[in-house]
Amino acid sequence: MEFGPRALGHRSLLAEARDRSVNERLNARLRRTEFMPLAPATLPGEAGRCFRGWRADHVASQYMTMCYDVTEEFRELCPAAVHIDGTARPQVVLEDSDDLYALVIRRYIERTGLPALVNTSFNAHGEPIVCSAKDAWRAFFEQDCCDVLALYPFIFSRSDGRTPGQ
Repeated sequence: MEFGPRALGHRSLLAEARDRSVNERLNARLRRTEFMPLAPATLPGEAGRCFRGWRADHVASQYMTMCYDVTEEFRELCPAAVHIDGTARPQVVLEDSDDLYALVIRRYIERTGLPALVNTSFNAHGEPIVCSAKDAWRAFFEQDCCDVLALYPFIFSRSDGRTPGQ
């Protein structure tokens, strides 16, 4: 599990970045305000086409601690990951540093053609970020934070008829 002030893939909610309404739906579901923006997660091979001035030696971009102006292409392709002022605070995931998370992002890019997906912390507003399987289960079933829960090696979905304890 990562640590620090950001959800860096292991305690995250991931969503498609193509639809701007993702922000409103996630913020409503998580009881957050629009002032709590979502972040794009991408790979280094895509970052240069998304964020003006991004360079591979910007290590802090791996931790969502640098803000960049976005390119016009990124603004059009991934509006859900762009702040109202035309910036984004990305997480650029190195493929050799986090193989599973990087693989999820790689497959998303390959399947959608989009250069990034949305990443936000897995918690409702006012609740601590999930830190255990029990926390994730509670956020999924009791707080309705998401539709699908990937809790390696299991995947739970609200549409599959499962209920807590099954």
